[in-house]
Amino acid sequence: MNKGSDSKMKQKKFWRWFSWSLIAIVILAAGAGAYYHYQYLPNHPQATKKVALNEQQAEETFSQNKQNQKNYPSRFDHDVPSKLTKADTKKIAGILNRSQFVGTALIVRNNKIIYQRGFGYADKAAGRKNNAKSLFQIASIQKSMTATLLMQLVDEGKVKFSDPISKYYPSIPHGNKITIRMMLDMHSGLFPGKAPTTMLTDKELVKYAVKHIKVHSINLHSYQPINYTLLSGIIERKTGKTYHDLIQTEFLDPLHLGHTGFMDTFDKEKDRTRAYEAIDPLNYYKKVQTENYVQYNNQLGTGNVYTSVGDLFKIEQAITQGKIIPKSSVNKLRDTNGGQYGGGVYNFTDYFSSHGVEGGYDSGLTLSKDGENGVVLLSNHKPLTTTMILSQQLYQIMLNETK
Repeated sequence: MNKGSDSKMKQKKFWRWFSWSLIAIVILAAGAGAYYHYQYLPNHPQATKKVALNEQQAEETFSQNKQNQKNYPSRFDHDVPSKLTKADTKKIAGILNRSQFVGTALIVRNNKIIYQRGFGYADKAAGRKNNAKSLFQIASIQKSMTATLLMQLVDEGKVKFSDPISKYYPSIPHGNKITIRMMLDMHSGLFPGKAPTTMLTDKELVKYAVKHIKVHSINLHSYQPINYTLLSGIIERKTGKTYHDLIQTEFLDPLHLGHTGFMDTFDKEKDRTRAYEAIDPLNYYKKVQTENYVQYNNQLGTGNVYTSVGDLFKIEQAITQGKIIPKSSVNKLRDTNGGQYGGGVYNFTDYFSSHGVEGGYDSGLTLSKDGENGVVLLSNHKPLTTTMILSQQLYQIMLNETK
């Protein structure tokens, strides 16, 4: 065989090899794409439809929130210079700054705003500073809203505190020994299994939680958000409405909340904050901390709401003053004392506190039981001292001025 023929033969072999390799790459790519589609989008082939529906619902919810903001101006919409003494004003700023607090602080005395201002940046890259309208994920503080919705069902006779969880979720181990009251107060012994990694509907999320649930030490306190996810499932089942719709009709609409919504619309809000990881005491804004839509979605009833300090005060004030459920029902719901958790908050003799941490956000509040006095701290950078403890410290400073 001459050199020319040998060269042509090698070229044919090369192109044959190249063609088959290209086909193999295309097949592998298609396979990988299919795997991703099945693995990361839920319930194929309805996944694309579901994601599109979620996006549509998010857009509709966002549009409604925008309308609410236009219709519902609030006395909490602007920063308010301190009406405390100069000494106490300086003391409060010192406490917050030493704790590396970044966020917005609100103090209300006798139902009047006496202090409202921002600390640090809402979005450092954009040059936006925190202020009265800044929005934050409130995380577990949301549980007081969920507990209130559950209490409505108790008042209507549709649910009892003494109901065993087996009545609603028969497959949960030892469910006949676990009551609704235990779940409200974090004494159920329920622990979550692995978290979902794909988008699920509320019903699917509850079903997933039940399937992977674990039970340990019934009737001993252990703070586990899964309790409130399961309570949300009961609320939806008994009312025939979605959790989102109930929050809208029971809180957002009657309280005229223009700065509150669900985290699936958070990124669209012009007053949204960005959470920063607390990794460098010399640079609070070194790294943005993020969550994805699936993580938000997993927090049903327990941590997927955002709001402002003013709206949050209005929510908690309305609950404790009996504007959502009767005052007597609030007392039944929050029947613990001495700082024990009960009905979504930590209860003390004359006041209650609440705390939430999620995705770089740290939220805390302390309100008097008559709802006339309170401190709300919402932070987008985890402080050295939790916002709940800080709110209690500021609450005492405010009260001491009135003595």
